Amino acid sequence: MLKKINLPSWEDDYDFDYHYDSGPVLPLASADTHGMVVYMGSLSKSLAPAFRVGFVVAPENLIEEMARLRRVIDLQGDTILEKAIAELFVEGEIQRHQKKATRIYHERRDYFAALLKNRFTGIIDFTIPSGGMAIWAQFSSNYDLQDISKRAREKELFLSSGRYFNPENKNLNATRMGFASLNFEEMEEAMDILEKVIRH
Repeated sequence: MLKKINLPSWEDDYDFDYHYDSGPVLPLASADTHGMVVYMGSLSKSLAPAFRVGFVVAPENLIEEMARLRRVIDLQGDTILEKAIAELFVEGEIQRHQKKATRIYHERRDYFAALLKNRFTGIIDFTIPSGGMAIWAQFSSNYDLQDISKRAREKELFLSSGRYFNPENKNLNATRMGFASLNFEEMEEAMDILEKVIRH
């Protein structure tokens, strides 16, 4: 279809590496035989957000045009950082780091999901995600997330409104709960605060 209308598709596959229960779903680009899918990825989740380094896979003519436009914005990127990261790839360090990070995030996902289930059954409904770094938490209609969020913020626990994740800006009474950056103790602390806010 893309070839028929001569319009490339842009595929941003920022969390391809974070799948826990099975292999990741292959990207659209893997089935593209006409060079109509531009595949992008980022290393900011794998390494550090401050690195702001990513990659793009596309037909050569499009890469050349993108490089030309990039030079208009920034004549020269951080070549030292880019070379260092390339060396980490060649030496296999990135791959080893990714494997370890995936194992850690898998453990954190399972622990976080168990805490939610044990403490908030009937209050928060969720499905354990097969990948990613967060759980989508749907609050029961008996519990107003906006009110819970306001009271939790007073105790330094921040819950975003579901409207931030909805293109129609509707209040979904749901939120995205990230688990990847928290160790088990921090998860327990967050759940203690949430439980106090909800039950009192």
